[in-house]
Amino acid sequence: SDPAQQRLRSCAGQKQELTEAGIKYESMEYLKGETHYIVVAIKKESLLTYGALCEDQPNSKLLLQASNLDIEKLKALGRIIANACGLPQHVEFYPHNPVQLFDYSSRARCMDCVKLLHGGGPNAAGTLTSANRSSVTAAVDAAANGAGGKPALVMPVGDALMEPFWPQGLGSNRGF
Repeated sequence: SDPAQQRLRSCAGQKQELTEAGIKYESMEYLKGETHYIVVAIKKESLLTYGALCEDQPNSKLLLQASNLDIEKLKALGRIIANACGLPQHVEFYPHNPVQLFDYSSRARCMDCVKLLHGGGPNAAGTLTSANRSSVTAAVDAAANGAGGKPALVMPVGDALMEPFWPQGLGSNRGF
């Protein structure tokens, strides 16, 4: 086990090293657990300056399209941020999706706290209009008679009902 990594502690706030590197951001949080997890609300200007975004676009949908991202430059920017948090240069990124961008410029909420999906077989896939006992029983009976796949209950967990992602489970609506 690497002693440099053992000394690291979770932290949040501002990092002088990021400011010195010319990285403009609103907030930064480093969480240390079994893995190292870093979230930075980085300004678009810095993503463009470092080449992680190829060119500025008029809206976030166009801005964050895969064709407008340079993943290698985003990894290089991620390395600068990881080093500013104290991670040694030799610490490798997680191999699957090591760096990602999330758009927090708009908020979303689930309109339904639970859905019961059905389908497969000759019936069109869809959502049951309600998850009451009679609809569920009808969907299960249909599946048993070969008229469709088994129904699947789908629901957000925890704060995902308010906001789909936040590293400490604090839905963004309540995080500010």
